[in-house]
Amino acid sequence: MRSPTYEGPQLESDEELMRCWQRGRVEALEALVVRYHTPIYHYLFRLTCQHALAEDLTQDSFERLVTARALYDYPRPFRPWLYTIATNAMRRHFETAYYRHTLLVDRVESCGVAEACDTPHHALDLSLKRQELLDLLSALTPAHRQVIVLRYVEGFALAEIAAIVQAPLGTVKTRIVRALDRLRALPSERDEREEAAHATA
Repeated sequence: MRSPTYEGPQLESDEELMRCWQRGRVEALEALVVRYHTPIYHYLFRLTCQHALAEDLTQDSFERLVTARALYDYPRPFRPWLYTIATNAMRRHFETAYYRHTLLVDRVESCGVAEACDTPHHALDLSLKRQELLDLLSALTPAHRQVIVLRYVEGFALAEIAAIVQAPLGTVKTRIVRALDRLRALPSERDEREEAAHATA
């Protein structure tokens, strides 16, 4: 998939570019699309594991960026705002009549989880190959996959994630801890399945 190209200035901040777009500078919008088209696509692909769907949702996200420009409140941080738009585009897709009956939705309620739990390095093997990591992520529920990607791939703070997914901060912490527990267990479960398959071969 080819990303858009833009020949204009690249030094303005995201927030300044968005304000310029609100004032009608089309080249400012082009610059934002160039900066974020690929990151948004990769974010949505990690959540959906479907290339075509991620492409469609990326297009939808930027269309909504165009139509929602009046809603942006400068100097609000632009990046979390855009990821909220992308997250909502994905949520709307999965809230169609078909997916309401088939999608597993995480309903974990908020409970107190210490900030100390929010450290992935003890739970994730960072030497995993990219495909292995994608396979592990695909085994998580959508809600758990989302917070892991936002926290450890996209690098958002916990409060930013809570705003993006529109959930209480405690719920976000709980989802992260449970997702890390699940990621920690998955390799062992995979090894056990492989050993059992070899034993019966």
